[in-house]
Amino acid sequence: MMKLNNVKIDQIRFMIPVKDQRLKENEFPIELNKVNNLFRFETIFTQKSILNFGRNGYTNSINYGSSEQDLVTIMFNPKRLDMGLLIDLTASGKAMFESLAQLQDIKVDWKRIIEIIYQKFQGHVSRIDVAIDLIDYGYSIDKIYNKLKNEEYLFLNARKQLIPAERIRYIGANNQVFTIYVGSRKSDAFMRLYDKKTRTT
Repeated sequence: MMKLNNVKIDQIRFMIPVKDQRLKENEFPIELNKVNNLFRFETIFTQKSILNFGRNGYTNSINYGSSEQDLVTIMFNPKRLDMGLLIDLTASGKAMFESLAQLQDIKVDWKRIIEIIYQKFQGHVSRIDVAIDLIDYGYSIDKIYNKLKNEEYLFLNARKQLIPAERIRYIGANNQVFTIYVGSRKSDAFMRLYDKKTRTT
């Protein structure tokens, strides 16, 4: 059986600082032009909605791709310039963005985009979800969980601190574990391990 592996960004969110500037009501800062030059949202998407609300403290937003759900969103709060511009691509939004770009022969190079965000815009990635598929490598979620339980395997955070057992949960049936959760979606870091063949997540 041939082994297959695939590593991809599933969902990503950026923050770009904005300079102090006078803005009219519902007006976005000039940094929005830089964002659109980099991502080419205005070219790639045919649907765009300007909204007077946002999330996580942001009050103004532009939605691309759908007015009913958050797919690709740029958010801003004119009263909190320190929050900068937030560019949020959900998993569905990122997939749509890449598909539409490909149809228009526009190359999406995430390495280059991330470099420009950091180096030219002095921004940063505020969230990144990475999906890693390892097909037919012989891994067993049940065996991994048992090794965790017996402390043969240890999960460490980014600071190389041990993640305690109470932060590791699982889903299983008939004394077999199918999915392991480490941390929570609301925390700074979250990991889910599961067997795609069983799809019990």
